[in-house]
Amino acid sequence: MKSLKETLTGRARPEQLVQTSLKNIARKAKREKKYRFRDLYRQINYGALKLAWLEINKKAAAGVDKITAAEFEKNLEENLQTILKSLKEKRYHAKLVRRKYIDKGNNKKRPLGIPALKDKIVQRAVTDILEAIFEQDFIEDSYGYRPNKSSNFKI
Repeated sequence: MKSLKETLTGRARPEQLVQTSLKNIARKAKREKKYRFRDLYRQINYGALKLAWLEINKKAAAGVDKITAAEFEKNLEENLQTILKSLKEKRYHAKLVRRKYIDKGNNKKRPLGIPALKDKIVQRAVTDILEAIFEQDFIEDSYGYRPNKSSNFKI
């Protein structure tokens, strides 16, 4: 659904531009097999972070910084710009992961690592870019850990 601002200006939202950018990266990776994408920082922009924000689970538990998605969203643009600035200046550092133990049954527990929300956003943005690059290298019959594919499709 288009936002009022987008409808009035006729402009695409940042996440739409990023999808186009990811498609361009994928095309380049497919056409130029020997090309090496050396600088991921250049590929990450506000739109990539906004798309990552839209893709992450907003109901997930907060990380060590205790920031929830609802809190982060109150100043979404400013928060994403802050992340982007620290990435562009190459001073972004991931926070420690919060450890939580969940029952596995039979009196055993398994550790669960919960990253901070900002780290989830950066990880998702980088994942989107890496998938666009490396998806081109997989053979069509390969289904493991690939976007929009699973072993269920293979049968």
